[in-house]
Amino acid sequence: MARGFRSEAAATGSLSIQSADPAERAAALFLHRIDRLVKMRAMPQLDDADRRLVDHALYSTYWDCARLGARPRARSVIGMPVASPTG
Repeated sequence: MARGFRSEAAATGSLSIQSADPAERAAALFLHRIDRLVKMRAMPQLDDADRRLVDHALYSTYWDCARLGARPRARSVIGMPVASPTG
C-alpha cells in the first residue's frame, strides 16, 4: 500500500480504492487525501503560509468529497460534527 494511506479503513469507512465504481474510488481517494491533510495541519513545524495552503487544500478536498456523496465521512475525518439527515 502507498505510504500515507495507513488509516484507509478509518478514513474511508466501507469505500475502497479497489472498487469497480469510479465515483466510489474517487471518494475513497479524496477521503485519504483529507486524512493526510488533517495530519499535515497538525504538524507543529508548519508556518502560517504553509498552514494556509493546507487549509485551502482541505477546503477544496472537502467539497470534492461532498460532490461525490461522502460529506458525512469527510466531516468525520476532519473532526466536524456530522449533520443529521434532517438538518
